[in-house]
Amino acid sequence: MKICPVILSFFYAGTVFSQTDYKFTSDYFISNNISLNVLRPPKGYSVYYNCDSMLFVRGDFSDTIKIWTPGLEWAHSLEQFKGVMTNPEYGKSIFAKSILSDGRILVDTYIETKFIFKSDSLFELEDTISKPSEYFDLTVKHVQGLIDDATYKEKKDSIELVYNGKHAYIAKLIFAKNMFKPGKKKVKLPRKVNYLKDEIQLEKQWIEDGKNCYLIRINNIENGDKTTYAYAIDEDLKFVWWQGCKSRH
Repeated sequence: MKICPVILSFFYAGTVFSQTDYKFTSDYFISNNISLNVLRPPKGYSVYYNCDSMLFVRGDFSDTIKIWTPGLEWAHSLEQFKGVMTNPEYGKSIFAKSILSDGRILVDTYIETKFIFKSDSLFELEDTISKPSEYFDLTVKHVQGLIDDATYKEKKDSIELVYNGKHAYIAKLIFAKNMFKPGKKKVKLPRKVNYLKDEIQLEKQWIEDGKNCYLIRINNIENGDKTTYAYAIDEDLKFVWWQGCKSRH
């Protein structure tokens, strides 16, 4: 079963900062022409911002949709951040989101999710060959300062050597316009269309800009724990809460 990286938000409090650090960090960003909350997407992708200024990336490739959303979020001191900027992925999938009031920099690392849309049905692509939980634990411990740079790189490179380039994608159905019968808000999908047998819940349905919109929640149980996540889409497969900002009630 796929092991998903958990969306994390940590604020390391091991160092005492003063308010003057904000200006020092801000001046550093200005003098070095470093942008906040910006990344350079590859060809075929577009960048959007939601009403909370959360950056969202989407690419459309025939019947395939690829989206980038936050995977890891962490606050770094300025010195730590200078090290982050040496990562080849900086400015691509890793970027400085904002400067905190104490001068630390909030850094986001984005991950990609893939979908297939065919015959009015939306399928989410699940990679059944994914890196072990140890890989993601390493990242967290490294950011926490519990693992030194050399050890982190050695273990990270070792795992990537084994897993990089190895994928086994399975398309699981997560939504179809005719999925919910009148008065029914939950559907337990059979294994033949959703190998994890997810329960799909229609939390909300509304009309926006003349389009039918759906808030769908995907529920399951993994290793005895409940799992849940949701997408808000319209009938044209626009991610309505992420692609641009509109006032909503």
